[in-house]
Amino acid sequence: MSDFERPGQSPPPPPPPFGGPPAPPAPPPPGFGTPPPPPGFGAAPPSYGGPAYGAQAYGQVPSGYVGYGQVGAPVRPPSGLRTATIILFWVQTALTLILGAVAYNRGEVAQGFNDGNKGFADLRDADNAVGGVALFVILASIATIIVLCIWSHHTVRNAKQRDPSLQASPGMAAGGWYIPIGNFWLPWAQLRKSARRFGGAIGALGWWQGLTIAGGAFTIVARGFGNFEAADDFDDVVGKAHAQGIFFILAGLFYVATTIMAMKAMREVDRATSGS
Repeated sequence: MSDFERPGQSPPPPPPPFGGPPAPPAPPPPGFGTPPPPPGFGAAPPSYGGPAYGAQAYGQVPSGYVGYGQVGAPVRPPSGLRTATIILFWVQTALTLILGAVAYNRGEVAQGFNDGNKGFADLRDADNAVGGVALFVILASIATIIVLCIWSHHTVRNAKQRDPSLQASPGMAAGGWYIPIGNFWLPWAQLRKSARRFGGAIGALGWWQGLTIAGGAFTIVARGFGNFEAADDFDDVVGKAHAQGIFFILAGLFYVATTIMAMKAMREVDRATSGS
């Protein structure tokens, strides 16, 4: 027995190793298929209106986006604009028929003036009647084009909202009506693409386009007969005035058929593009 030990006492424990107690062993990695632990501090925040940033599964579509080839929810059809456009179509059609009547009457007054039955005042009144009705026709045409282009923009925009992959332009559908000659096919192509994408009937749309072109052609010819300065004699003036009235009346009759087809076509296009 050592002189430094007392009977009945155990020896003191050994001193701890240098640097402190050893760290506990790391947990084993999760096995295949085991879900990872929940993220702690520093996890990516969730994105607005959708799953966490970077945590979307392959093939998922973010919130608010319509995938390629898919059809979105129905949108509100521009029925008010469609009704206003049809009303203006009828106003323009009625004014065109009235213009044809007063233009033909000017030929009758000119014939009476040539025969000595009418005076200068009668001829002046007939000219003023044609000029006044023509002014109203121009104003009605401008109002019709404005409302029609707004309706076209809303209609094609509805189709784009339902299918962003649709190759149609709301801007071209609206602005195409203001392009001379191009307004005979540019806006129609945008409407046709939009309606065809959703299986809409486009037969009436084709008739509407064809009748509009025919009515426009008769209107252009009628305006050409108004150049009385190129007439050879007064009898030629009478013939030109009568021809102008007849062509304006024919244009008005085509516009009657055009408006009827426009009513059907616009309703079909809105039904297809708005999903209602």
